[in-house]
Amino acid sequence: MKRLYKTLGIVAILIAGLAMAFVFLGLFVDEVEYTASTSVEAPVAETWATFMDEDRTSEWLTGFLHVEQISGSPGEIGARYRMHFADDVIVEETVTEIVPLERYGFDLKTDFFTGSTTVEFVEVAGVTEIDQTVSIRGTSFVWRALLPVFKSMMASQATAMLDSLGMLVEMNPTAVEIAAPESTQPVLDENTAPEN
Repeated sequence: MKRLYKTLGIVAILIAGLAMAFVFLGLFVDEVEYTASTSVEAPVAETWATFMDEDRTSEWLTGFLHVEQISGSPGEIGARYRMHFADDVIVEETVTEIVPLERYGFDLKTDFFTGSTTVEFVEVAGVTEIDQTVSIRGTSFVWRALLPVFKSMMASQATAMLDSLGMLVEMNPTAVEIAAPESTQPVLDENTAPEN
């Protein structure tokens, strides 16, 4: 019987310790930051074009169903989107930065957390490095406590999604629009006839 009481006492101490750790996380951890990265065997123009192609997002972003525009113009700073994912998860995105072929930044908001994300693209010798930095804060005490626990899992998921984007780019990138070269032919004034 003494052994049972001793075991129950140890279990109670462990539970109390876990509860205190949970309270500590909820009170003192304001923000969680994590990073993800991948290398893509493709030029940055193809990588960027595929990343920005809303029609293909479901091909690499896990659980993505569709996006609706709330306000602003597509591809511009300040544009707001509502992204729908499986299991009725909705993420609102507000574009905060666009530097074509280099950087895309946005603020995000869900029922569980708010935060910001920056995705950077750097090409070196035909290989594009994608680096993503995410900073999030729980919207409630419980979520502020849970996010540090889930941090490594979220980082792994973000890396897996970037890897999926990389594979998509390498196998079937979105076509890159190439501007037609300017004509080298002289422009004739309507009053000027060509000499024979």
